[in-house]
Amino acid sequence: MSTPLNTAIATLVQLVVDNEMLGRVSAALGAIIQVASLISMFAAGTLAALIGVQNVFIVSGILAVGAGLLAAAVFWGFELPT
Repeated sequence: MSTPLNTAIATLVQLVVDNEMLGRVSAALGAIIQVASLISMFAAGTLAALIGVQNVFIVSGILAVGAGLLAAAVFWGFELPT
């Protein structure tokens, strides 16, 4: 599931960021993604121990749908610079 998202993010970064800054921005973005991944694994494991694995999946699904709706609302009508 993350491959299409990573592809979309990489495409947007390449379209929006100046070529002189592209390497630095890509490196920073990669570091942020790795840290977020580690934090999410820790949080999911902790939550699974506290509320159960099934409930973690339910909460995660609700958060994913909410994030998608929020992103749709924020980026509605957004156009990339040409």
